[in-house]
Amino acid sequence: MLRKSPSIAGIQFTRMALMFITLFYFSARFIHLLADFPTGINWSGDLFTDEGWYSNGAVRFMISGHWIVNGDFNPIINVPVFQFAALFGFKLLGLSILSARIVELAFFSVLLGVTFLLIRLEWGDIPALLSLALICGDFLIFLYSRLAFLEIPMLTFVMLALFSYKKLQKANLQIIVTSVILFLATLTKTTAIFAITTFLFLLWTENIGLNEKVKRSVSFILFYLMLYLIYLLFIYHNFRQDFEYFNTINFSKRITPQIQSIIENSFSIFRDLFNLHISILWLSILAILFIVLVNRVILRNRWLVAIMLLIISYIGLLSITSYHPPRYYIPLLFVLCTFCGISFGDFLAQKTRNHFIRLLSILTICAFIIVNSLSIFSYLSSPNYSFITMVRQVSKTILSSGQPSPLLIGPFANTISLESGIFSINSNLGLWDIRKKMETYQPTYFISFANDNLINELSNRYVFSPVAEFRVLENYYNGNNIILYKITEVR
Repeated sequence: MLRKSPSIAGIQFTRMALMFITLFYFSARFIHLLADFPTGINWSGDLFTDEGWYSNGAVRFMISGHWIVNGDFNPIINVPVFQFAALFGFKLLGLSILSARIVELAFFSVLLGVTFLLIRLEWGDIPALLSLALICGDFLIFLYSRLAFLEIPMLTFVMLALFSYKKLQKANLQIIVTSVILFLATLTKTTAIFAITTFLFLLWTENIGLNEKVKRSVSFILFYLMLYLIYLLFIYHNFRQDFEYFNTINFSKRITPQIQSIIENSFSIFRDLFNLHISILWLSILAILFIVLVNRVILRNRWLVAIMLLIISYIGLLSITSYHPPRYYIPLLFVLCTFCGISFGDFLAQKTRNHFIRLLSILTICAFIIVNSLSIFSYLSSPNYSFITMVRQVSKTILSSGQPSPLLIGPFANTISLESGIFSINSNLGLWDIRKKMETYQPTYFISFANDNLINELSNRYVFSPVAEFRVLENYYNGNNIILYKITEVR
C-alpha cells in the first residue's frame, strides 16, 4: 500500500485542523447568545442602545405597520438594509433580541463564506481556512458578531463586492454588480465608503490599456454615485430633515479634519488596539516581518495589496473622527485577521525545507488562537444575564399594568421594544425635543439611568414614580442603576 508523502499528509492535517477550529468557534457563537457582554471591554453606551436603535423601524413595522415615527430617531432612513433583513428575521422567528442576533449571525456566516471563496480563488485552501480560523477564534470579533450591530452586515457586503469583482469576467457586469453591492454596503453602514479606494486600486491595476483603466474607474464611480443620488433624491423629497439629522449627529459633530486632530486620533486608534487586543497587533507585526523576510514574493500579488489598502483606508477613515467605540474596530480586526491568514497560510501551503520557519509560523498562530480561546472559554463558562433579565422584567411590568396601549420612552426604550413589542420613543435623539414628544405621544413609562436630568427638566409637568430598579452589566456605563418610572401628568 502506497503512503502519502509527509508534505501532502501535513497539508491535509493542517486543512482538517483549521476546518475544525473554524467550525468549533463559529458554533460556539450560539452558546449563551443572550448572555451579558463581558465587563472591562466596552466604554460606549451602545450595549444598551444600538441593537434597539438600528432595528427600531422593523420593530415598529411589526407592531404598527409603519416604519417611521414623526419627530423620533429614524435611522432606517439613512441605513435601511439591516432593518429590512431584521424584519425578515422577525417574520420568521418572532420579535425578540434573540431573533435580531440570529440575523446578525446569518450575516456573519455569509461573511465567512464569501471571504473563504475570495481567498481560495487567489491563494488556495490553506490561506482561506487559516483566515477563517483566525477570524472565528478572535475574542473581540467573537463578542461583537453575537450582537445585532451594523459592522458585520456592512463587512458582509464589502467582502461580497470584492468576491463579485474577482469572480466576474465581463467588465460591464463586473462594474455594475460591484457598484450595486457596495451601494448596499453603504446603506448598511455609511463607513463602507472606506472600501472605494480598494476597488479603484483593483481597477487601476488590471492588465489593460490606460484608456480602458480610466474608463472603468470613472464608470465605477459614476454608477455608484448615480445609485446613491437616486436614493438621496427619494430621501430628500420625503425625509430630508431626518436624513440630515442623522448625518449631523454621526458625522458633522464627529469629523475632525484638522491635521493635529488626525494625528491625535491616529495615536488613539493604536492605543485603543493595544489596550483592547494586543494579540492582533503582535500577530500583524509578525505577519509583516514574515512577508518581508521570508515570503516577499507575495507582495507581487495585487490582491494582497488590496487587502492592505483596506486596512490603511479604514484606519484613515477612523483618524478623521473623534469617536472610536470598540465596535468601530471590528472591521479593522477582521481585515487584519484576513491579512495574517493569507501571510502565514501562503507559506504553510508551500512545500519548503525550512522547517524552523514553518514551526515558528505554526507556533505564532497557535499562540494567537490559544490566547483568544482562553478568553472565549472564560466568558462562556460563567455567563450572566442581567441585561436580558432587566429587559424581560421591564416588559412584564409594563404589559401586566393593564393599560391598553402602553408607550415607553427613554434612551434605550427601543431595545425594550425589540424584546417586548411595546411601542417606544427615544428620549434623547430625534427631530423633536423631549417636551414635544411627551405632549404628542403621552408615554406612560420612562426608563433610563438613575439621575437622568430629563426628570428634573420635566418635573414641573410630570411626576416620575419609580417602579423597578436594576443593576445591569455591572453598571459599567455611568455607574448608575437602571430605573423604570411610571409617568403621571400633573393636573
